[in-house]
Amino acid sequence: MQRLSAATLILWLLLSMLYASVFAQSPEQARLYLQALPVQDETLLLVEVLVENAVDLYSAEVQLRYNPTQLAVEDANPNLAFVQIKPGSLFVEADRFIALNQVNVEAGLITYTVTLLSPAPAAANEGALATIVFDILTTGPYSVEVVNAQLVSSDLAPLPLLAENFYLSNQLNIFFLSCGTKRRIQSS
Repeated sequence: MQRLSAATLILWLLLSMLYASVFAQSPEQARLYLQALPVQDETLLLVEVLVENAVDLYSAEVQLRYNPTQLAVEDANPNLAFVQIKPGSLFVEADRFIALNQVNVEAGLITYTVTLLSPAPAAANEGALATIVFDILTTGPYSVEVVNAQLVSSDLAPLPLLAENFYLSNQLNIFFLSCGTKRRIQSS
């Protein structure tokens, strides 16, 4: 009976080592999520688009949807033709190229695409991709949905990504942040 227990223990150890080595080699999943920033003005809602665990990040594309009857995006650069959001600090300004930064105010759709320019090193593993300043038009609850998101490494490979939506309800003029919906974004 002891021989069977020792053989079972050895088999279990071998399988657990194999399991650990397989998952140690797979890339860690990046996370893209939206978070409200505190403001003292009750007519504004600041939402930060954050990335974490994005190893070797070189490019990012995100498309967000909000309800334009409840929220209006403040233009971060009124000198340009389209309404834009504010770029974050994740990509160093001198090394980045913003390929697309556009808000469709009628549809409530934000599209933001940014990449680093060679020979810039990859971005930090975590940080702010962008910041959105919303004017609050009506009472909540409010939501900002991640419609599409893709993070790309320096060798042009899509990074595994988990995106989280944003929900905020205001009841009795007190804001409560609820847990966002998590969903995996399929890489193209």
